[in-house]
Amino acid sequence: MRYKHFFVLLITLTSLFAFQSPVKNTLSFKSAAGHIIKVYKGHIFYDEKLIHNIKYPDDIIYKSKYNRLIEDHGSIFLFIGMIDNPNLDKLIVFKITPTKVTPGESAILSEIKDYDKDGFLEFGGRDLTEVYLNPDSMYYIPSAYYEIRNGEIRPDNALTKSEDIKLNGLYLPPNKRFDNDGNCCKVVPAPVRKHKLHSQTQSNLIANSFMGSDTITVFATKYVLDNKDEITNVDHLKNGSWFFYSSNRTYTPETAAKKVRLASIVKLDKSILLLSRMPKGYIATRSSKTAPWSWSKLKDKD
Repeated sequence: MRYKHFFVLLITLTSLFAFQSPVKNTLSFKSAAGHIIKVYKGHIFYDEKLIHNIKYPDDIIYKSKYNRLIEDHGSIFLFIGMIDNPNLDKLIVFKITPTKVTPGESAILSEIKDYDKDGFLEFGGRDLTEVYLNPDSMYYIPSAYYEIRNGEIRPDNALTKSEDIKLNGLYLPPNKRFDNDGNCCKVVPAPVRKHKLHSQTQSNLIANSFMGSDTITVFATKYVLDNKDEITNVDHLKNGSWFFYSSNRTYTPETAAKKVRLASIVKLDKSILLLSRMPKGYIATRSSKTAPWSWSKLKDKD
């Protein structure tokens, strides 16, 4: 009889540990009313009933500490972290009902808290931007913050404006941020108190990335190294090699890639730091030095 009790206890403890162990590709939250909202392999369930399929399931960051369920004035909001290369990761909001999921705002992956001490929860921030070569100037860095208020999520224009002023030294409305080529964003004077911090952030991009250090060896064409061509193409091969070149030339042995330190490329164009998080086996392209980067996987033959 003693052994039977021990066996039952062992089964109970084993089941308990199995229940508490995190399951890969799964998120589970309980509402105030006791309902279970679960995310499993990109599917959203309400009390085991499938109510939504997330568009890009492979981009979900299941381990993000910012994944949350928040209830406000009868509304239920599910916040999920999503990968958004080459930009910073995003926090996507889903409004949940027993039968329907409505995708909502997309903001920078960030903590949900009362940033401006007005009694309401906010979330948001600013994305990466390219580094301007003149230390006295910078590209305007727009922010976007949202607020949870009275069961709704709405833009927090006051917080967005105050954060933009802190970062840029001034505020530009959305319709005033574009340069003459239609790209965001305009060049503005760099606030002296902010410029040192901004430069340090870009340096950290190397240290905490696939590039690792500005002393690594990379490859670039003669046209790029002579500063005759803008860098519009960057390959990060599966073997870890980096190649910097432009797409407007037919290359010959004399102009083919040459070995240099990454620091030499950064000196020519600091905007390549925005690619520091691009994984192996990817290629980045853009139309010009002031245009945004886009990423895609290298084909097998490449």
